Amino acid sequence: MYIIRRFDMYFERTVKYYMDKNTKTKIIRGAVVTAIFLIVFNFIVFLLPAERNDVFWICYIFGTAAILLQMLFVWTAFKDGKSKRSSIYGLPIINIGITYGVLQLVFSFIGILLSRFLPFWVPMLLFIILLGGAVIGTIAAKTVKEQIEYFDEKIVKDTMNIRSMQTKMDTLLERAQYDLAVKKEVSKLYDVIRYSDPVSSSYTANIESAIAGQLDLLQNAIQTKDNQSVTQLCTSISDMVKERNNICAEYKYKNN
Repeated sequence: MYIIRRFDMYFERTVKYYMDKNTKTKIIRGAVVTAIFLIVFNFIVFLLPAERNDVFWICYIFGTAAILLQMLFVWTAFKDGKSKRSSIYGLPIINIGITYGVLQLVFSFIGILLSRFLPFWVPMLLFIILLGGAVIGTIAAKTVKEQIEYFDEKIVKDTMNIRSMQTKMDTLLERAQYDLAVKKEVSKLYDVIRYSDPVSSSYTANIESAIAGQLDLLQNAIQTKDNQSVTQLCTSISDMVKERNNICAEYKYKNN
């Protein structure tokens, strides 16, 4: 098990390093690594002093399949990955594949060495159980990965409006440096938006649209140095943001 953990750690570091490389390059490198493992596996297997019977060939076939399936595990883990974070979510699938591959190869070598004494059904049953466990684990990990990706996308989408407001307020605060009173009013509004509920919903769409329009007016007022309008707009927008937060709280209460 120590060998498996060490190999997992090395493989994860390698995966993270190449995660942002070109897809074609990934496929070529993966194919090269797989070919090397196959060559080494075949070299060792046919050098072992073992009888070439049914047990030998079943161990050889499942061992070869375990190596080839590593490409499938990698593809399953990283396909449709829309970001580096999404790729990281696929690492548990890689771990399952590596664990299955190492265990399968170990048992294949043991089976080949003992092929003269083992009945055919023993390695066959063991290898089918190993493969079935790997498939079930991969399906479960893939399901969890898809759920996490869905919630990640939902969070990004639901917080897009408030993050857009915060970005605009960063710009307005910089432009409000020309007058101390204006800077103070804009700073208050900046804090109100900064600490407001980050999650939007269909219930807040209308008021958020109105807030965006008011922020545009505030931007024009700051640019023209219309201090009176800046003060009025800051107060108005602040009230609207607080109303939006109340709507958010009510929405969460309804959904609990």
